[in-house]
This record gives sequence, structure tokens and C-alpha cells, in this order.
Amino acid sequence: MVGTAEVLKLNDRLLLDVQFENLIKDGIILSLSKIEFRILYCLTMNKNRIVPFHTLIHFAWKQGSTVTRNELYVYITKLRKKLDAGMKIICIRNKGYMITD
Repeated sequence: MVGTAEVLKLNDRLLLDVQFENLIKDGIILSLSKIEFRILYCLTMNKNRIVPFHTLIHFAWKQGSTVTRNELYVYITKLRKKLDAGMKIICIRNKGYMITD
């Protein structure tokens, strides 16, 4: 991920800068924590598809970490506030999360 000069377009107002791990909203750079970036990147790469809880946890945290769904939820809540531009992170009960327009 890091070191690539890639910018992913989420919608007309949101871009995900993969190189600098930032979210660009209406031209304004919003910094993301490492965990927030990894979660958002994983969801973006699987847009409109359900990403299981365990997949997000495994992708965002180091292997062997004991992270709960509640901890994941805290980061999802932070991301929802930062997105707030037509993108939605939806929880699919007992399955995982999905990002959609």
C-alpha cells in the first residue's frame, strides 16, 4: 500500500490517497490513523461487497492482535463522521461491513 502513487476515487467529493494515507474531502486533506486508513482501504477495494468482521480486523491490525468487534466499531464510527459525503459504511448484521454510495 504505502509507497504507491495511487489515488482512489470514492465518489465526486471523496478521494483516498494511498501514498500518504489521507482522505481528501472536497479538496481538503483529512488525516487518518493507520487503522482508519487500513479499514477504509479494505472497504474501498471491496466497494458494494460485504467485508467480514474478521477480514477487516486481520487487515487493519497486526496478526495475533486480540481486537474485538467493539473496537472495530469505534473506528468505523470515526470513519463515518469523516466520510459524510454520500458514502455510507453499512453494518450487515452478523456478517460484516460494506461501503456504498
